[in-house]
Amino acid sequence: MQTVDRSIKRLEAMGAIRVDRRVHPDNPKLPIPSVYELLPYKPQPPLVQKPVIPGPRKRLPISATKRARILDRDGHRCRKCGVAEDLTIDHVLHWSRGGSNADDNLRVLCRSCNSRRHDGDLEGIDS
Repeated sequence: MQTVDRSIKRLEAMGAIRVDRRVHPDNPKLPIPSVYELLPYKPQPPLVQKPVIPGPRKRLPISATKRARILDRDGHRCRKCGVAEDLTIDHVLHWSRGGSNADDNLRVLCRSCNSRRHDGDLEGIDS
């Protein structure tokens, strides 16, 4: 019953119905059916909130201890060609595509292999 009353009050507030609540002239506690009049109602379009477009993520640097841990894990060698000079830490899933600095998303590549990768995949290592 409370749900019906709340719904009727909402419809009244929206201007969809008019309610004539009646009271018995001799006994105000005696319920008499109310009269409901449907009004011409044009629903308002729902308020559409503009989607929140997140700003660019702040790229955090890879700490020296994490870099050392990744280098140790990968044997201080490029995972593509095996070279041990000019090593870089590479994101498996690019930062620009939602990748993180988690250990499992980082690997060692030489600068040459890393620059050949660009935004694509490395044949034999990413496929």
